[in-house]
Amino acid sequence: MVARSQAGTSQFIHDGIHGLLADDDAGWIAQHRLVQDGEARVVLELVLRRAPVPGGLERLRREGARCLGEGVRFDVVIVDGFAREPGRKFRPYVVLGGRDGPDS
Repeated sequence: MVARSQAGTSQFIHDGIHGLLADDDAGWIAQHRLVQDGEARVVLELVLRRAPVPGGLERLRREGARCLGEGVRFDVVIVDGFAREPGRKFRPYVVLGGRDGPDS
């Protein structure tokens, strides 16, 4: 399970998944955000600059699932953009129904 009461779990998830984004990915990924939805699901939301490199989405799905381990569903979703909340910074890691991650 992903969401635990241990300090640093959110930072581990963010750093682990963020580490999967290779330098080559910057050419096709404009922005990304991780969303933890409950204890057993993490979604990597991507805003694209252009079409993904061949095999890019599949690689992220595979490596993200491996990083998080069994029992955690990992999805990669392409989105048009991220809504900005007035007066708040962009949050690269969001926990639905709970406290936000590393930059809260």
